[in-house]
Amino acid sequence: MGSLVQNTLAVEAMKGEFSLFNELTKLLGALRNTPMSDKDVKNSGVSELVFKETNIKIDFFIDPCEGINAYMMPPQIDKNHPFYTTRGFRLPYDPKQRKLVFNKEKVVEAWVDDSRYQVGGAWSNLPVKLAIFKGMMNFKGFEDEHLAAIFLHELGHVYTYFSLFGMLTTRNTLTDEAIKSLTSSEPLEKRVMSLELLAKDLDIDIKNKEKIAQADDKVRADLIESIVITEEIAGTSGTSKSKYETRNVEQIADKFAVHHGAGAALAESLTIMFKSFGLTETKNDTTFVILEIVKVVSFIFVAAHFPILAILGLLISIPFWKVYDDPQARVELTRKHLMEQLKNTKKQPELHKAILGQIEAIDQLGVVLKDRRSLYDVIYQTITPRGRTMYRQEVFMKSIENLLFNETYLNAAKFGELK
Repeated sequence: MGSLVQNTLAVEAMKGEFSLFNELTKLLGALRNTPMSDKDVKNSGVSELVFKETNIKIDFFIDPCEGINAYMMPPQIDKNHPFYTTRGFRLPYDPKQRKLVFNKEKVVEAWVDDSRYQVGGAWSNLPVKLAIFKGMMNFKGFEDEHLAAIFLHELGHVYTYFSLFGMLTTRNTLTDEAIKSLTSSEPLEKRVMSLELLAKDLDIDIKNKEKIAQADDKVRADLIESIVITEEIAGTSGTSKSKYETRNVEQIADKFAVHHGAGAALAESLTIMFKSFGLTETKNDTTFVILEIVKVVSFIFVAAHFPILAILGLLISIPFWKVYDDPQARVELTRKHLMEQLKNTKKQPELHKAILGQIEAIDQLGVVLKDRRSLYDVIYQTITPRGRTMYRQEVFMKSIENLLFNETYLNAAKFGELK
């Protein structure tokens, strides 16, 4: 399967705009032509390029495994972590200055830039391990840009870690400090003021502040923690569909790769992997039906002769909450991320044209993938309460995504290119 990225309409225009993706493609391509020793990886320039473009410090290495995979390892929580203190792993907080501080002198700054997908401050000094399997580096089905796209997806996980860690730890620290300052020895007026400051710091709504302030210390602490957690979950999404959003980590990582120019390459690399894994989403309708019939006949045979094994098989096959979107849905969401990016490039005609080219490339993959529910999925999602909840929630969230990323702007953009 040839590279669709090489066939997009505006790949030349992309080279100046998506420097991280294009330079990474070159560096990983050069690395593939070496023995890929530790020295080769260190001298490849990959880590330096990533830091230059994102301020993220990575320790890049090749995992000797011959499989097709890549991964990142979150930073270790040890004394080298910028937010580790002698009292444990937490953000040092000065209640008088209402600031996060380190050693009572230096302000700890660790920020993420969602407009450029970069990090800074303490996050830039915290190295994160990122690896690609040797089997993936040698996989003949992948062009160099496919490796770069997968790499950027994993780098997106690093970015997501910093983003979510900063948000959650800040909330936890501010809440902890507020609870400790709201002791019964403080005047009621001051306790109410502390709750108002906490609500302002966390941008949440705390109702009945006076009643909470009047409660005894243990009840007050439980109430505050409960309110913060509830507001935090609800604030994650207007729908509060927390189970569906467990896959947001993967979606954000894909969006990170799209932002840095790897949209079409990521969609194609995923499609290639899905085909190599033999997923049913890559099969035609006839093959899918035949496979379903074989599974039903096999189950009937096993149930008739080995009923216990059949029951165990059903239990093992119970679907869990998905970490990833289904293959077709995942590629389609990558396309939607590009559509979102398209809206932000109206004043950059060359980049605008390049993104349209990537969307056109992804559209060519539409005939390859087709998400379907197996007979077992249909039965489970129809009969069981848990299955019905999972299915309805996913359908609802996907309908929202479709409303947010409709085709109107894309069609208008294509029309503009024809004029």
